[in-house]
Amino acid sequence: MTVKVAPGATIAELAASIAHLPDGAVFIGGYGDIGVVLVFGPADGSATERDVLAAVVGALTPADFARPGTPQR
Repeated sequence: MTVKVAPGATIAELAASIAHLPDGAVFIGGYGDIGVVLVFGPADGSATERDVLAAVVGALTPADFARPGTPQR
C-alpha cells in the first residue's frame, strides 16, 4: 500500500490519503527525494523487500521521471 506525496501537498491532503489505508497498516518506509512514495504494510512484518519494491514501482507514473519543463508524450 502506498501514498504518493508531491511538492506542494497540504497536510490535509496527506491526512486524507493516509485515512484510506486499511486499519492495522504500519509505515514501512519512504522513497524518493522530491516526490515521495510512502509505503505501508501489515503490522506482522510479512511484507518482503520484493513486496515493497513492487509497491513503490507500481505507484510511479511516467510524469514522475520527467524533468521540469519537459513536455510529456
